[in-house]
Amino acid sequence: MPVPYTKPHLRYEDQLKLLRGRGLEIGDEAAALRLLQAVGYYRLSAYVYPFRELLPPDRQAVATPAHYRSETIVPGTTFAQIASLWRFDRLLRLLVLDAVETVEVGLRTKIAYVLGERDPFGHLRVASLDAAACNQAHSRVRAVGETRHQVWLRNYQRSVRDASREDFVRHNLHKYDELPVWIAVELLTFGALVRLFNLMRPEDRTVIARELGIKGGGLAGSWLEAINYLRNVAAHHARLWNRSMTYKVRRFNRHQVGSGLAHLAGTVPTDKVYSSLAITAYLLGSLGSDSNWPGSVLDHVRQFPLAPGLSPIESMGFPAAWDGQPLWAAVGRPV
Repeated sequence: MPVPYTKPHLRYEDQLKLLRGRGLEIGDEAAALRLLQAVGYYRLSAYVYPFRELLPPDRQAVATPAHYRSETIVPGTTFAQIASLWRFDRLLRLLVLDAVETVEVGLRTKIAYVLGERDPFGHLRVASLDAAACNQAHSRVRAVGETRHQVWLRNYQRSVRDASREDFVRHNLHKYDELPVWIAVELLTFGALVRLFNLMRPEDRTVIARELGIKGGGLAGSWLEAINYLRNVAAHHARLWNRSMTYKVRRFNRHQVGSGLAHLAGTVPTDKVYSSLAITAYLLGSLGSDSNWPGSVLDHVRQFPLAPGLSPIESMGFPAAWDGQPLWAAVGRPV
């Protein structure tokens, strides 16, 4: 049963004293204080947590369902190790945002082209979309009585209002009563774009999925949801490196993708960051990206700050010998 929160506010110096009292070797105290002041104790504690000693099995998950470690830090752990792990995660998030830009812009282009060919205002008309998907009751409590397309349309109209001061929006709305899909997609968040993709007709989703190197519009839509979640974690500066992903990468048949991603069809964990990074790298190749993003990821992960019990394989879902996979040497190509 929850109890009142009674932990007091602590000055930065006292936060550092608390960490030292739990067994952390501080070393350069001035550098440690600068990081605490820049990042905050609570955010940094997520990088301390893996270095805390495990509780005995009979005491794990007793206080809370997620409570497996004591407050005592493993002897020999240094603040420099914590800082290295934080820096590794920060650079990983920046790499993710770099890649997602290409995926997002590519998806905008493909939805605008395929849906625009069917109907320039197809995003507004259920008749030009998948009626069964559009007319499904929305799952959120606050959208009771509304369909998926009604909720999407309401959010789209809010995006139009929010962007109404943009010159290109003012110009088009002054001349026309509605925006065609090739303009509308420029106002959408990545999440709204993915939701529109999943409301499109199956045959239209299949066309785009093929261009992304995937056999199956449903599989493509699921992967785009996973990448949107990955993007949101990175954009909100949340811990990414050892996260259990809420949106798992959906399993697939190896014949649904090109050879560069075939290894992911095996026993690779789908709820860790590796699978999300792998499908992102694959889509970059399918979109014709000429960046060396896979090589940048490979170089970065090879610099993971190793510590007892921590590694890309143990903590991030990377398969053994992952860096020998062709996906990371050259971006995967379409089927």
